[in-house]
Amino acid sequence: MTLPDTSDLNSHGEMLPKLSRRSLTIALLLSREKLMSQFRPMLAGHNLTEQQWRVLRVVSEDKEIDATQVAKRSCILAPSVSRILRRLEGNGLIARMRDKNDSRRTIISITSKGIELIAEIAPKNRKIYAEFRSGIGEESFEQLLDLLEKLNDLPAPTELEPPLEEDAPKQT
Repeated sequence: MTLPDTSDLNSHGEMLPKLSRRSLTIALLLSREKLMSQFRPMLAGHNLTEQQWRVLRVVSEDKEIDATQVAKRSCILAPSVSRILRRLEGNGLIARMRDKNDSRRTIISITSKGIELIAEIAPKNRKIYAEFRSGIGEESFEQLLDLLEKLNDLPAPTELEPPLEEDAPKQT
């Protein structure tokens, strides 16, 4: 049996298998890391983690938002969001209050200090995005966002069926 030629060089001269380079999940992770490597130092300069920034951005998009929606829209698990919200509240960037109609729900809003921080970060944020946009071209950048939106709008795949008993590994 002949093994396929899986070696290739990426733009940094590193060995990277051809097949994994064409894997959607790996391509998305590599792209995310390339983007975040530019954003992390900027955020660190403002004493924010990328997760805190995501939460702050989501909260800033609505006058008031439920903690469950913050978790969903920021793509962070609820227990982690709870810790992040406590820290952001402690830093005066958000305010939390119990829902008057449902005491189980927490409502979050951004404070003026949070808005000021976003306004301070925004020009640096736009500059980083502008560099990526110019790197692949405005049209390609918009196409990429459109394609990712389509991908995210796809229905969740159905769960794989468990293997049939005769296909299950035999215990010896």
